[in-house]
Amino acid sequence: MTKLLYKQMCQTNDNGSKEYYLNNKLHRDPKDGPARILADGSKTYWFNGKRHRNPKDGPAYIGAHGTIQYWFNGKCHRDPKDGPACIWADGTIQYWFNGEQVKAPK
Repeated sequence: MTKLLYKQMCQTNDNGSKEYYLNNKLHRDPKDGPARILADGSKTYWFNGKRHRNPKDGPAYIGAHGTIQYWFNGKCHRDPKDGPACIWADGTIQYWFNGEQVKAPK
């Protein structure tokens, strides 16, 4: 399917996944919901082609099996004082700030 330039569109794939585009980039206003919703229930917020959601509003990636990740302007990011940026399904946690992994706060 050809994506239209300068027009927001929603594309539903054969497997039931949905993707929202604007200007040929994954994009959806985070207030309206995630830009990518996979058939398994995983959700990813994208803004102007970058994974993005204000960390105060919640994670940018919510995996169907429990993984969550915070992304801001295309970089893995969450203020360590607010908690880890990545929580993997197996319980592993990672702290990231502005795209760089940092140590957990004390």
